[in-house]
Formats: sequence, structure tokens, C-alpha cells
Amino acid sequence: AYHIEHKVCQRESALQKNRKCIQMAGTFPFPKLEPGSKFITQFGIVQVISDNNTPPDHNTTCIAHDIKDTTRMYNRKKERIFRRKINALAYHAKLQRKRRHDLMEIYVKDLERRQWEKEKEHDDGGGSSSGNGRSNSSSNDKEEANVAL
Repeated sequence: AYHIEHKVCQRESALQKNRKCIQMAGTFPFPKLEPGSKFITQFGIVQVISDNNTPPDHNTTCIAHDIKDTTRMYNRKKERIFRRKINALAYHAKLQRKRRHDLMEIYVKDLERRQWEKEKEHDDGGGSSSGNGRSNSSSNDKEEANVAL
């Protein structure tokens, strides 16, 4: 069976993978190597001369001297993002209302068309067929008989 061959039940779920990613957040996958350290690889023993994996601005994060300006800029950005979300929701709601209104108009037009056809059929003498070629109305037969006399 497929699930046995491919070990479906033994696989990590997306939630488990996501939890691992969250746990790894903020950790460096490769720590900075010290010059002169040695370790064994598949190619043999390797000695570290220098490690230039780290970016040039590593450990140089600085906070602006004016915290009020930084906080104000952050709050403005947060407010802009919030406004965009609200506008997107309002736009989506507007489209949904228009779609529902259009569907309602189609329904009303179809209902009016059916009523019109029913009235026309009734005005024409009600000679609608039920599929077997016979007339549904016996009063029409009586009217035709009276006209013949």
C-alpha cells in the first residue's frame, strides 16, 4: 500500500516542521569559527584560517539617540499597515455585496420571466401540454363546444 511504502504516518506534519522553525528562529545555523581550530570532514582534517561568513555589520546594531522619533516612525508604519488591511477588507466586502446584488437581480428577472410566461400561457387559453399532447384544461373544451353551437 502507498501509505506503508512511503511511510506517510511517520512523516513530520507541517505543524511539527513549523514548530521546529519557530524554535530555530534567532539562532545561527553556523556559529563563527575560531581561527586555528581543526575538525574532521569527508575531505580529511581541516584547519580554520579565518571565518568571513559573518556580515560586516555583525554586532553593530545601534539604537537611535532620539527614541521618540524612532517610536513615532514605528507607530506610523504600524498604523499604515493597519489602514491597508481595513481598506482591503472594505473593498472585499464591497465586491461581495455587488456580487450578491447581481445574483439577486438575475433571480428577480428570472422570476418575472416565469410569471410573465405563466400569465401569457393562461391568457392564450391555457393550452399547455403535460408531455402527452393532451390539454390540461377541461374548461377550454367546454368553451370551444359552446362556440361551435
